[in-house]
Amino acid sequence: MKHSKLLLLSLTLLMLLMFSACAEELSAEEVNAWWEGDWYGWWTLFDGDGSYSEYLDSSWDCCVRIKPFEGKHLISVWDEDFNSYEDECLAEVIVEIDPSSGGGSYGLATSVSDERNFFWNSSLDAGDWSIDPAYAGVDNMLIIEGSFTDVEGDYCEYGLVLTKWGFEWNEADSTAPPTMYYDYFLPLIESGAEIPLILE
Repeated sequence: MKHSKLLLLSLTLLMLLMFSACAEELSAEEVNAWWEGDWYGWWTLFDGDGSYSEYLDSSWDCCVRIKPFEGKHLISVWDEDFNSYEDECLAEVIVEIDPSSGGGSYGLATSVSDERNFFWNSSLDAGDWSIDPAYAGVDNMLIIEGSFTDVEGDYCEYGLVLTKWGFEWNEADSTAPPTMYYDYFLPLIESGAEIPLILE
């Protein structure tokens, strides 16, 4: 009898845990909705040689838009130099979002093979970008890391740190904010403005 009660209690706890886990799972539509929209932040070069060595440890503020594209999603990045979403992006990468992968509730976005993919001076192939929101360890934040060797043979390793447009930068739990955060981004966010499509 004692063992039966213990077994019943264990089964009850297991069911509660399973129910809790199921309750936290998001639908594919909810996962996609979380990714879609505008983001802002900065990007930097971690490592590199040749023509990239002079840019090491420099950073540039940037804006990002993620939108549905031919059954997948398109990530567009524009920054201080490649400063126009419509005319001159730093990067455009097509990704596939898998809601059942990754370390958290928002799945995993992985670049797919497409001749239109590029970041700065290089193309991107399948799996070159693998973006797991759980990796950032902060709500509503993404970290993207990548590397390439250009046609001249010069190597570059880079990273982007982003948070959702409309949210203040969580400096206490993450990294320092973009350089223009207090003078440019934050006033726009506080006024309810849209993300700037030309970064000035």
